[in-house]
Amino acid sequence: MKVLQIFIASSISEDTMKQDRAVLSAYAERLNDRLVKEDRYLRLILCEEEDQFVAQGGKQNEIDQKLIASNAALFLVGEKLGSFTRGELEVAVEQRRLMRKPELFLRIRAGNDEAADAVKAEYASCCDLAEYSGSEELAAWLERYIGSVDWNAIPEEGTGRALKEVKFFLSVGEDDELKAESLQLGAYFRQLNDTYVRRGIYFRLFFWRGGEDGYCEAGRRVDARHEAADSEIALFLFFRSVPEGAKQELDAAYEHFKQDKTKPKILTFFRRAEGEDAYDEVKALLTHIGADIKHYYNLYEQVDSIKLAIATHIGKLGLDIADPFIHEGKIYLPGGETIDTSLLAPFAKSGALRALTKELESCRALLRTRDATQETVQREKQLIREISSLETSILKDTMTMYFEMVGGSNASEQEAEAYRALSCGDYDRAEEILSPEVLEKEYATKTKLLDQSREMVQMQSTVNKMLLRIRTLRAKYAPGQKDEEIVGWYERVRETIRKDPSVDPSPLYDYAKFLYEHHNIARALEIGKMLAARYSDPESSADKWQKARLWNLLGLICSTMTDKRARRDAVCYYEDALELLEELAEKEPEKYDGDVAMLYNNLGVFYGADAKRQKEAEEYYLQALGIRKRLAAKHPSVYEPDLAKTYHNFGVFYSDEGRRQEAGEYYLKALEIWKRLAESQPSVHEPYLAVAYYNLGVFYSDDSDQSEQAEGYYKQAVAIAQKYCRTNFYCAQIYDMLKNYFS
Repeated sequence: MKVLQIFIASSISEDTMKQDRAVLSAYAERLNDRLVKEDRYLRLILCEEEDQFVAQGGKQNEIDQKLIASNAALFLVGEKLGSFTRGELEVAVEQRRLMRKPELFLRIRAGNDEAADAVKAEYASCCDLAEYSGSEELAAWLERYIGSVDWNAIPEEGTGRALKEVKFFLSVGEDDELKAESLQLGAYFRQLNDTYVRRGIYFRLFFWRGGEDGYCEAGRRVDARHEAADSEIALFLFFRSVPEGAKQELDAAYEHFKQDKTKPKILTFFRRAEGEDAYDEVKALLTHIGADIKHYYNLYEQVDSIKLAIATHIGKLGLDIADPFIHEGKIYLPGGETIDTSLLAPFAKSGALRALTKELESCRALLRTRDATQETVQREKQLIREISSLETSILKDTMTMYFEMVGGSNASEQEAEAYRALSCGDYDRAEEILSPEVLEKEYATKTKLLDQSREMVQMQSTVNKMLLRIRTLRAKYAPGQKDEEIVGWYERVRETIRKDPSVDPSPLYDYAKFLYEHHNIARALEIGKMLAARYSDPESSADKWQKARLWNLLGLICSTMTDKRARRDAVCYYEDALELLEELAEKEPEKYDGDVAMLYNNLGVFYGADAKRQKEAEEYYLQALGIRKRLAAKHPSVYEPDLAKTYHNFGVFYSDEGRRQEAGEYYLKALEIWKRLAESQPSVHEPYLAVAYYNLGVFYSDDSDQSEQAEGYYKQAVAIAQKYCRTNFYCAQIYDMLKNYFS
């Protein structure tokens, strides 16, 4: 695949510039539908959309690198040449002088004479400079430029394998209020293609808007109903109105799904209107969807919810694309998009998450005082783990809803209503829908029939509702408030699974994990073994990933026990999990490498506690390190902090082993990463940097020939620690130990 990259910069605030950028972006998508058939691709870098980088100084170098790597740079000027756009233009001019690229184009919108005169006087000699009257002229320029490019001079990118096209249909009706969603979703698909076209995957977005049955594209008449039915995913967005054409396409997509059974997956989203009920047209469509075609529909408040739904389904298409994952309050989607969890209702409105976060803030406030104890430090670490676990659980539940609730869903009306409430973070409503009285009655009635074996009993729906109530309670209430009720519902689920072989046994994993996290080790092991017995049945439908995560959990559970038999069992479970994960990672490395690294690390910790097995511990640590280095190269913002910690832990490991050369090498590698990270986010990473400096000081102080180096590291450690000694426990300890060292 030959990729032509064009960098585009303009004023952020001017509406005309926003419109021009949007037109160029949409036009580039249509061009790419044609270009990819010729093994070519146009990548636009719209720097104003690069993660709101203007407010994030750490993004500046990344943006400059994208500019430098571009074949051409287009700068748009309206009322003025903004300071940031000017800065990028200066970078481009200097790069052009040194490397003869990128080609520079400066376009001034007609009617801005004062800006035009100033820009012409300054840049006419180094740029292809001209005026333009509107966005259509820019689109025409883009097509002419692409036609003039010597594609033979552009190097190949990617795997060289045949291109797989994945088709999405997007209908947004006629509402002007949905324009923002249209632009953001279009930008997300552009990010996906920028990332995956080099891997041989192209996401073709058929974007339909309006009330016509079809429209002309590239000179041919297009039937939107056919395009909807022919897509892998058909996505419909509604707000105030329901164009007849959109309803027809929805019906066509559903009819095709009933016949094909696999596609298109239908995602229907209705934007919630704050403080007002649905409009009459929308009410009629909701009735049609629920009663006539029996299709599930979603409600949304933020377009990020729709992006997450799209990303969830992309991860299930068998394209070697990883599922979304969460790390420190951010959800990472395929294509490099990130979502702040505070913008998604299931996270923002979770009472449990708020309670844990509030306690963490109180804990950290205590760490800033002299009253902090080691117990306080341990509680902080535990809270961080609990928050991470809950966020992961909420993300998993949300993704499960988006994946399961598509065209043809067999969910009951009660389940569907509860899911909609959960997706909007309305935990009160979900708890009301899934009332214990109703669930208890349904469970008792069906269990009695099951025990009497009078007839076939559909227990799966009842289990699903009980699990939904568990999810609601865990997200709504602070830890400990509803634990007894949660265990009660889990026990009903366990008993149902024991009696009815047709019920999916996988929820037992969540039950075992819940018990493990609440330190009920013996019961967690019992439930885990019950599920292991079901998974070991030759008739089991459990996949390798489900088995691997269970064996890993059983390894963790057994490793906390002191008797020799349990520790032998831990080894067996860990090794079985590792065998499965390595097999999965060989086929889909992007999806499973992180889990393999985590398991290697678990084995390193496990064997590291045994003085006779240090060599095995080292081997597993090294394997974990190798994977994390690869992951950090692809996703530095996510994995570099963990990589730095891994290097630092290796320094400690080798220092304890008396291997000073290796210890020093790894300490310095950790230091290098922390220094770089601290440049962009000092308040986050400088405390870790202080610890790294301090430990290097300790390390070199053991050697009398390196006392000057030790003193230098101590000085740097105390200088940073002094800044954070009132806000960070570890910095306070370092400052107390070193403040008199130089007095």
